[in-house]
Amino acid sequence: MKTITTGTLIDRVVQLDQQVDLPNHSRVNVSIEPMQRDSEKPAAALARFLKRAEARGFDSGGHRFTRDELHERD
Repeated sequence: MKTITTGTLIDRVVQLDQQVDLPNHSRVNVSIEPMQRDSEKPAAALARFLKRAEARGFDSGGHRFTRDELHERD
């Protein structure tokens, strides 16, 4: 039975993303190939978030505290 899955290397131990149907201490052949990171997805997600945050600004119209008022200590 050949199974192809992904995993994460943590402290030099591979943690698989899904369980495999093998008993403990089974000997297996392993081939390691680093995955390419998609650098566009995080940047696009951040751009979408910032666009939504700007469009949904919240202003209660109430008193705006100064720095000294916010950090007043007795």
